[in-house]
Amino acid sequence: VALMTPSGQRGEPTEVSIKAGKQRAIRLGGLAGGAESLAVDVKVDGGVVSGSLQETVLDGLTPKGIDLATSGADADSQQVVTGLNGKDARLRVANPSDDLAEVSLKAYGPDGEIDIPRSSMTVVAHGVAEADLGDLEATSVILDSDQSIQASAFIGQDGEKGSADFGSVNATDTLADSQIMALPRTGTGKLYLSPGQGQVQVSGMLDDGSLTEPQSIDLNPTGTTEFSPAEVSPDAVRAIVISGENASGSQSDGVHASYV
Repeated sequence: VALMTPSGQRGEPTEVSIKAGKQRAIRLGGLAGGAESLAVDVKVDGGVVSGSLQETVLDGLTPKGIDLATSGADADSQQVVTGLNGKDARLRVANPSDDLAEVSLKAYGPDGEIDIPRSSMTVVAHGVAEADLGDLEATSVILDSDQSIQASAFIGQDGEKGSADFGSVNATDTLADSQIMALPRTGTGKLYLSPGQGQVQVSGMLDDGSLTEPQSIDLNPTGTTEFSPAEVSPDAVRAIVISGENASGSQSDGVHASYV
């Protein structure tokens, strides 16, 4: 487990062993005390693991949110984060390569490209950097770099009596010809699609496993497209099946989707 900070990798990687079928929790505060932001690079020998990073924010005794962030798309020279819809959006970029990464940022709202506070950033080798993007509505952010990078974002929401919460949104892989996306049983959300050309087909999966008739979504070539899964059926939709066979990216290498 290697820790990446704004100044680069913090110390030597920490080695841990995990028994089959078990899990381990590693407290990172003691390993990277004082770091303003953090990314974790996990390499595994002898097995396959899945991990998440718990982040908790307190303002004195007032809770400001808790989130479990998971890994997103593999490191690449282009990353797309879509579905940024909230206040105080913050972009986090990790650079697992051995050289400094120069990163350009472009953002696309529902009506086209929008201005954001940062249009570029640099990330040191084996380091991480953040960029505040302000309040955003249905926005896709496209990052291009001369190195392979990984990106995620955080969006905030006001709570009661001064409290708040936030959630993470990962960069995603290019939409496949056919893929399934499970939906939470509580709350409401929307499907966000990055700028593209053509159509995406969406079907809903119901409690009995049956699929609704597919609906066609016309992509916006210069903006982010929103779609509510509730539109596919009056019954509870437990998952959506998305087909991107007839779609292509217009501002990035492909079309990317997130449910937020």
